[in-house]
Amino acid sequence: MTRQHPGHRPGWRWPSPLSRALATSSGEVWQTVRRSRRAKRLDAIRAAVEAVGAPAQATAEATAMVLRLSGADASWPLHESYGLPLDRVPDVIAHTVDLIIRDLRSHVTDGTPS
Repeated sequence: MTRQHPGHRPGWRWPSPLSRALATSSGEVWQTVRRSRRAKRLDAIRAAVEAVGAPAQATAEATAMVLRLSGADASWPLHESYGLPLDRVPDVIAHTVDLIIRDLRSHVTDGTPS
């Protein structure tokens, strides 16, 4: 069975022309909204990785990699440089994040962050 990222829905399309226009808009208001949402998403990623409770250096390294994988700049090279089908990219990234977190958990010794 193929694991699928919870937010990835095959065949998903923009729900309306308005949504498409807003998402691709370069207007200041929409850019501010997008920046705010991105900052919240990155803060949530940082908090989730820190919650594992691994030592500081291992946490910092894992956080850097997971944050790197969270952007579109990680997705396109998987497709363009390595030929991975676009519909598989989210699953491959999700699996990679899972491996990073499993490894990070192996650094937890007594359950308290350092």
